Amino acid sequence: MVVAAIVVIVSVVLISVWAVRESPDALAEIGAMWRRPWGKQIFLDFYGLEIVLLLWMIPHASETGSWVAFGLCAATMPFFGAVSAAAYWLLAVA
Repeated sequence: MVVAAIVVIVSVVLISVWAVRESPDALAEIGAMWRRPWGKQIFLDFYGLEIVLLLWMIPHASETGSWVAFGLCAATMPFFGAVSAAAYWLLAVA
């Protein structure tokens, strides 16, 4: 799982850097996605998955006392998504 978490972080960062370099107007494109029906579905699916991850992270943090890692990762999850969940795994579980 540690390898999987590292792969998630590295691949998301690399793909994000590539995407921003390919499209300097990335924020406008993301905003335009929300105006389309499938864009709404993708965003809601993304945030729904984050809620499920948080529901797993809360009892884990409670059992292990890793509340600081939980707080940092939960706060950054809306912006960094899977990278935050992978970071939680590396900080609190591994």
